[in-house]
Amino acid sequence: MTFDLFCFLIPITKKFIIIIIRTEISIQSNKNKIDIEDLRVKRSDLSAVIEQEEGQKREVEDKIKALKEKLEVLEKSLENKNAMKMKYDKTIEDTEGAFAKVIFRFHLLYIFFFQKTLYF
Repeated sequence: MTFDLFCFLIPITKKFIIIIIRTEISIQSNKNKIDIEDLRVKRSDLSAVIEQEEGQKREVEDKIKALKEKLEVLEKSLENKNAMKMKYDKTIEDTEGAFAKVIFRFHLLYIFFFQKTLYF
């Protein structure tokens, strides 16, 4: 009699197990769909952040490029102005040297004429 009871339960148990497995598969499938949707939303959000940061990166790169160009212009301008300053320094030095020679010669002439006027 116990054997008959088990024989009767085995088909019910198989059907029950199949129903449980199908239910579990359905639950897992729905859970996977939800997880995939969450991942897609996160990916979309991340894509928006990436685009924003790439835009900021381009802006910074453009500013760096503009600053480099401005730096080149300033360096060239400073180079030209320093060359001109060196020419001014040389001209001033030459002029002061020539003026010192003129003063010295004028002083010699003054002494020469002063001595001649004393003896006459």
